[in-house]
Amino acid sequence: MGGRELEARGVAQEHTVLEISQEAEVDDQRQPQPATIFQNRKLEAVVGANQKRRDERIAQARDRIENDARREQHTAAPRHERKNEPYAREEKGEALWQLGRKDEAVRVWSEAAAGNDNAVIINYMLAGAARSQANDDSFAQYEESAEASTPNDALFNWMIGMRLQNLEMNELAEKRFQRAIELNPEFKRARDLDIINRGR
Repeated sequence: MGGRELEARGVAQEHTVLEISQEAEVDDQRQPQPATIFQNRKLEAVVGANQKRRDERIAQARDRIENDARREQHTAAPRHERKNEPYAREEKGEALWQLGRKDEAVRVWSEAAAGNDNAVIINYMLAGAARSQANDDSFAQYEESAEASTPNDALFNWMIGMRLQNLEMNELAEKRFQRAIELNPEFKRARDLDIINRGR
């Protein structure tokens, strides 16, 4: 009698251990791996930061244009302002484009690109403007000039893609995104997250 009770207890304990083990395996399968969670959060942060910068740029567009107009009233601008003028015009053009003042944006970008051998982003923007006007010759010229000066850097290409996307120059933007992915496949996740967020 005692032997049967001990045998029954042993079987019950074995089943209990087996059930606990099976539950633990299921829990492990349900929980994402820490590395995956970290990568997804990191990419979500990148996409979120890009979206935040886009919103801030639109919100500050009018202020930028007004400040630039006041600065242009002074013929003798400080030296440091003259040095940063191409970048200021680059951003002013973006603001004008986002406000629908596209002819003014093209004029500002053209002025900034004149005599500037490092006008990579401006040339992409001028290419996008030419595409929107169905000017294929100018589009090809500006894009070729921009690509010749674009470094083989994934983050740089991604940044250009985001700025072009914010201006709804999607054809050029997608080329930069794909180039970034070619240089660093990790950007594929960031691109997927960006598409999902923009679709919401």
